[in-house]
Amino acid sequence: MKSLLIFLFPILLFAQNPYPDTLYLIDGRSFPCLITYIEGSKVTMIYANKVNESVLINAIEKITMKKYGEVYSTDLGYTTDVDAINEFAGLRLKKLKEKEIVETELKKFDPDSNIVIDNINGSSPYSVASEYISINNKWSFGILFMPYYSGRRYSVTRSSFIFPADAYSYNDNGANMEGQFTYGVAQNIRLTLNAGYSFSHSEIKDETTENFVNYYVGSFDKTSLNILNFRIGVKYYLTNIFRNRVSIYALTGIGKQFAFVKYTHEYLPESQHASITYEDNVEEYLQDLNSPLYFSLGFGVEYFFNESLSLTSIIGIL
Repeated sequence: MKSLLIFLFPILLFAQNPYPDTLYLIDGRSFPCLITYIEGSKVTMIYANKVNESVLINAIEKITMKKYGEVYSTDLGYTTDVDAINEFAGLRLKKLKEKEIVETELKKFDPDSNIVIDNINGSSPYSVASEYISINNKWSFGILFMPYYSGRRYSVTRSSFIFPADAYSYNDNGANMEGQFTYGVAQNIRLTLNAGYSFSHSEIKDETTENFVNYYVGSFDKTSLNILNFRIGVKYYLTNIFRNRVSIYALTGIGKQFAFVKYTHEYLPESQHASITYEDNVEEYLQDLNSPLYFSLGFGVEYFFNESLSLTSIIGIL
């Protein structure tokens, strides 16, 4: 699982960010944003899900902009001419507005698009009035963490004597983690692809001793179970609880598990059965039991920090 996190971290780190500037407050918090204008003691910006806001300079510790780097700090004041900053911010905002107008015109010919028209007369291209959270990125990636797993795992138990093995099921109730890729096909519909990995290992030593007949039999079983899990589905955003922040969604999908088993059963050297060798099909048996095709259904709540980062809670049935 650690190797999975190490692999996924750089993908999250370099996720698409539509806000190239950063505003640092004096209380230690920082916000990716788009600086639009600086006037006197007030800085106007766009941040989070296209929210327009202004902040007094007294509350700001530092401002960095994509072109200039650090343009303001409490120690040095403005290190770049304010007029130059405003000219650059205005041209940048104009280009973004023109780009969005073109994209809106192109979407008119997409039968699946749910177009949200901005108020072009003087409003920011980031001012969106929509029932659903506006997610411009077609592709997205996330990590799905499940603190409680209610699925079924199969193992075997057998006697130290030469009797057939019995199969039984158990719930390991362990935490599971999956990576999730999504693709937006409409304003409130996204296709999903989940890929997960889990690993379990068990060792069972069974010993029986009868001193009065000088009898001893013992065995040592080891089972390693590796599972790859793939699931495709659809996520449908139902409604927002808080505009541009929290949304409820339903999801459904179909998945397939692929199990890989390594199983050994050996008698201990002192056992009276130590010289017995045999073959069985326990590995193939467990692989078949733990490789089902399944259907999933659930719902969840998603909190959006910004257009590129969200936190999701899911309740599902596999």
